[in-house]
Amino acid sequence: MKYEVDFLWESVTIEPSTSCRFVPREQTANPNNNIKTAPHSSPMLNLRIERPVMYGAVPLQSDAQEAEPKNTYYENLYRTYNPVVLVAHAANLGAALYFYFQQFQKIPDNYVFVSPAIKLHWTSHALLLQHDTENKCGLEIPPTTAQKVYPDFMKHELYNFKDKYLIEYDKGGGQFPVIWSMCAFFALSLLFQLLHYSYLRTHRSMPRVLHYVEYAFSASLMIMVLAINVGIIELFAVTGFCAAFYGMNMLGAAAEGLCHYLGHVPADHRPTAARLIWLFHLAGWVLFFLALVPIWVQLNTGIKCTDGGSPGFVIAAVAIESVCFFLFGFLQVMGLRQKIKESAFNREPNTELLFKYDCLHALLSLTAKTLLAWLLMGPAASVDVNIFN
Repeated sequence: MKYEVDFLWESVTIEPSTSCRFVPREQTANPNNNIKTAPHSSPMLNLRIERPVMYGAVPLQSDAQEAEPKNTYYENLYRTYNPVVLVAHAANLGAALYFYFQQFQKIPDNYVFVSPAIKLHWTSHALLLQHDTENKCGLEIPPTTAQKVYPDFMKHELYNFKDKYLIEYDKGGGQFPVIWSMCAFFALSLLFQLLHYSYLRTHRSMPRVLHYVEYAFSASLMIMVLAINVGIIELFAVTGFCAAFYGMNMLGAAAEGLCHYLGHVPADHRPTAARLIWLFHLAGWVLFFLALVPIWVQLNTGIKCTDGGSPGFVIAAVAIESVCFFLFGFLQVMGLRQKIKESAFNREPNTELLFKYDCLHALLSLTAKTLLAWLLMGPAASVDVNIFN
């Protein structure tokens, strides 16, 4: 037999071993039950249940009655509108592919803001001897007047700078496929949303980490597209933005996974586990700002130094996506807070709460990807490609 017992503390020891569910006092049918209590300074309450009635214990439903829980409001809402989200992602992907083959591929590369691919730079440096006419990598030799020769300032056994000068050159960082990147994050959203929806049909209480695994790839593509559109086209700088957003989302997945099983952590270790969850989350914010701040600095530089300023659609894309990224972060803050609070009373996660955040994630993901893609692809779709013939 299971019993529901009304206590005021999270950490309670029951002797002998009895299966109980702990609920806040205000949720019990009779808040004035005759409950044996302990002083507030006592961290643990030892209670021996000999007769359930003497402590106001109430029998719970049988295991058979609890075996098939009914769908909650947010679960029904998620299962209702998730197919709509899937169709929207598919429609975005189809439209992007249509415009690519009908319009975008006719625009030559390296037309800023509208080309389907942008050339990246790989800036490097080399020391050359002053009078050499060729070098190992076949680099172009600058005129003698442009050669700033180093003085012989270091002992030769360390390094010989005599008659050498420094040049900077671009090795070429390849082409970044802007339009294909947008198609990719629509495809990733469609794939992961379908996987998530299918898996939840049989695993309602699974840890909600698939969201963050998907974001680790799709958000990384999004931040690279933003960086290139504000003029950051260094290969390894763009790669760094990708790495920062990948790490940020994997830290979010780690925080979410640990929080999911927090109710199974022994009560005396639970505060430490909760602090570890917040450490993962806050580390993600550090990576977020390391990626986003340079984009805003570069955008501001472009606005000041470009005649007529940067295009309005680029400014709007950076501003709106920044807000969306912040909302994703605050969404996890709210979710973690509620889940940590719930873990004090329930070993298993609250499925209603899980589905609530599933709904919010699906809506925000669709909004962020749709706005970014069409704010940047819309102007490209308006280009008169006949001028390039």
